[in-house]
Amino acid sequence: MLHDIKYAHLTCAEKIESIRDVNCDQIILTQADTISWLCNIRGFDIPYNPIVISFAVLNIAYKTVELFIDKNKLIS
Repeated sequence: MLHDIKYAHLTCAEKIESIRDVNCDQIILTQADTISWLCNIRGFDIPYNPIVISFAVLNIAYKTVELFIDKNKLIS
C-alpha cells in the first residue's frame, strides 16, 4: 500500500535525489524499513509493524528503484 504523501512528506523521487551524492551507480537495499521509507510503501508482513519484506536495487544515475517483492502482497 502506498503511504500518503501528506504523511511521507517527500516522494520517492525526492528521496532518491537527496541521496544521489554517493560515489556509486547502484545501491542494493536489504533493510525492509529503509525500502519502505524510500518507496513510501507500507504493509502488514510483520504484526504491529508497517514494513514490507522486500529487496530493492536503487539506480542512482537513472533515479529508479527496482523492487523485489512477493506479487501476492500487492494491492491492485
